[in-house]
Amino acid sequence: MRNKPFGTISKVYFNKIVIEVPDPSNIHHNYKGNLYSLDGLNDYITIYKDQQNKYIYQIVGLYEQEKPHSLVEESKFEKKAYFDAVPVGEIYYNKFEYGLSTFPIIGEEAYLTTIEDIQNILMPDKNILRLSLGKLTTHEYIPELAVDSLFTNHMAILGNTGSGKSTTVRKVIRELLSLKNKGINPNKMNFIIFDLHNEYTMFE
Repeated sequence: MRNKPFGTISKVYFNKIVIEVPDPSNIHHNYKGNLYSLDGLNDYITIYKDQQNKYIYQIVGLYEQEKPHSLVEESKFEKKAYFDAVPVGEIYYNKFEYGLSTFPIIGEEAYLTTIEDIQNILMPDKNILRLSLGKLTTHEYIPELAVDSLFTNHMAILGNTGSGKSTTVRKVIRELLSLKNKGINPNKMNFIIFDLHNEYTMFE
């Protein structure tokens, strides 16, 4: 059983898909007792590969376009909504992995991602070490990152001046040091910080 589709894929690129939405006002619905509504940018959407495997995308653009009702020359026009969405990862038998191994095809239906799948994406297994950087503005979750996944891959924190890069790094370090409550020895953690602007102190 799936929740209600809100549109179909009309274009597929390696870095995004375009979803045609016939009626944006008809997206909101109930599924397994939970109310699903589209809030716009950054919302997660799902395309099913099969019963157990899913593509997860995130909305990055919304726009409208007039299209004729039919190919007849005097046909009236109607407005349709289109959503641009970028790939996030795949869910394979309830396990989430960043990145896509394959891509969806034109004509497949798009769904709002279920609460269970969002938790699967944002909340790693409770049995592994994880840290939190803050709250999401688009969902009611405090996302947590698996420590092993975070530091065994390449990572960059990018942004304009004053956007919070140093604050984010400081938060990461604080969260790592707080793992001593889980039996991790902070003295065995090694950090090299090039502090050109004197933003960090030993006891922050």
